Amino acid sequence: MGVYPILGLGYSIMKLNNVIEKPAGVDNLPDDYSDDSEGNLNFDLGVGYEYYFTPTLKGFAEAKYRYVKNCDRTLLQVGVAYVW
Repeated sequence: MGVYPILGLGYSIMKLNNVIEKPAGVDNLPDDYSDDSEGNLNFDLGVGYEYYFTPTLKGFAEAKYRYVKNCDRTLLQVGVAYVW
């Protein structure tokens, strides 16, 4: 049972479909003409809490803030896990 810190670094890839309109009267464009993708580093910072119901079964809750360029978010997670 206890509180633990969450600190992370990652890389996110976002793929967007149909973000660019095809010009009027032009039909000879590749299928993925209007698609776009972008990759960015992300940083996580948060705190978690875990509680052991038995030696092999625990519950947990986490709250973290994820910073990604143009797409910040707060993530909340609650779950149950089996410990091997």
